[in-house]
Amino acid sequence: MISLSENPAVTDPARNLTRSQREALLAADHYKHHRKVSGAWQLGDKRFAVATVNGIIKAGLLKMTARGLIPTTGGTIAVEKLKREQA
Repeated sequence: MISLSENPAVTDPARNLTRSQREALLAADHYKHHRKVSGAWQLGDKRFAVATVNGIIKAGLLKMTARGLIPTTGGTIAVEKLKREQA
């Protein structure tokens, strides 16, 4: 397990995540309804490839629960950094 301060996806998500991974992470945080639909993840009204979401899970930013996907502590930090950069 890598610490939050050493995880590049947490410290600099804009540089270490692809555009689709950044969008999926923000969508998973924003929307509360997540499900797999015909080989893709439906996050709210957006669809993302399974590989995209699996990359975010591998980076330690999302975790799967019985209710869908939720950001981890590192994911919450990354979301806040991404939102700050967008503003």
